[in-house]
Amino acid sequence: MNIDVKCKEIVESALPDFTYVFADWYDADRLVSKLPLPCVVRVLPVGGVLSFKNGRVSDTENGLIAFLDRVPKDATGDEQAAVYNRMKQAAVTFIDAAQRSGYFEPITAATYGVIYEQLSTIVSGVSIEVALTEVPVCL
Repeated sequence: MNIDVKCKEIVESALPDFTYVFADWYDADRLVSKLPLPCVVRVLPVGGVLSFKNGRVSDTENGLIAFLDRVPKDATGDEQAAVYNRMKQAAVTFIDAAQRSGYFEPITAATYGVIYEQLSTIVSGVSIEVALTEVPVCL
């Protein structure tokens, strides 16, 4: 099972009200306008590291995962804050579920940025930058 399948499974179990998307930003922007929100967008990774030790391999993908929901056009600061704080909590829920899944090495930090109406669909939320390292598996 690859990292994307594992992330999708985690979202489906920990955040059942969220739609899961795995795409580049261009395709995600197009898809988000057609899908039920809120959603989790796992942006195609830019790279990673394959580690080999004692006949085992683990994959680390340096990734960006966005947690998005719709906001009114020209939303006020309070409306934006309500959405990005709720999406930040969804990111925490995802990370906690990833930790408990047994799929990944412990995640000790995730840098986040706030998204304000940056896609064609009017959404706000947070994106987290996180390195997901699989628990090593036999070759």
